[in-house]
Amino acid sequence: MRVSLIIVWATQISWQLRSIRLFESASMMRLSNGSRSRSMKTSPARKVVSGAVVLVLFVLCTACVSTQSVVDRFAQKWMGQNFDQFVLRYGQPYRKFELNSGDIAYDWNSGTSSMPIPATATTNVYGNTAYTQVSGGGNIDMFCEMQIVTDRTGIIKQVTILKDTIGLWATSRCHEVLD
Repeated sequence: MRVSLIIVWATQISWQLRSIRLFESASMMRLSNGSRSRSMKTSPARKVVSGAVVLVLFVLCTACVSTQSVVDRFAQKWMGQNFDQFVLRYGQPYRKFELNSGDIAYDWNSGTSSMPIPATATTNVYGNTAYTQVSGGGNIDMFCEMQIVTDRTGIIKQVTILKDTIGLWATSRCHEVLD
C-alpha cells in the first residue's frame, strides 16, 4: 500500500517536472538575430518541485532498514536478558533444541501477515473485438524468523535472524515486529 503511494507521488512529481520544462521551453526569448535564449534563472515552481523530490528521496532512504541493523539493535536490547521476558513480549517459540554445551536454541517467528497485490489488466482493441489480458495479483507473505540461544539459566547469549521478508511499511519485517 505504502509502496504504491510512493510510486504515485513519484509519478506526480515527474509530471510536474515535465510541465515546468514545457512551460520554460515555451517561454524562451527570441533574440534580434532570430536565435532563442532562455533566462538563466530557475523558476520558483521548479525549485519547489526539486525540493519535493529531495524530500521524497530522503524519506525513502531513511525507511531502508537492513537485517543486520535489526540484529544489532535487538542484541543490544536483549543480550544478557532473561528469555522469559522475550516470550512474554513477543510470544513463545515454535521449536526448542538443547545443544551439547547445555545451551538451548529456540526458533521463533512472528507469524505470517499477508499483503494483497492487485492484478493489472491490459485491453487491446482490434477492429470490433477487444482482448483483455489480466496479469499479476496475489499476496506477499511477510514474516520474521529468528534463532535465539540461551544459557542453561535462560539468559540470551546469541541472536540470529533466519528469515526476514519485506514488511508492510519497511524493508524488514523483523524491524516492524521487534522495534
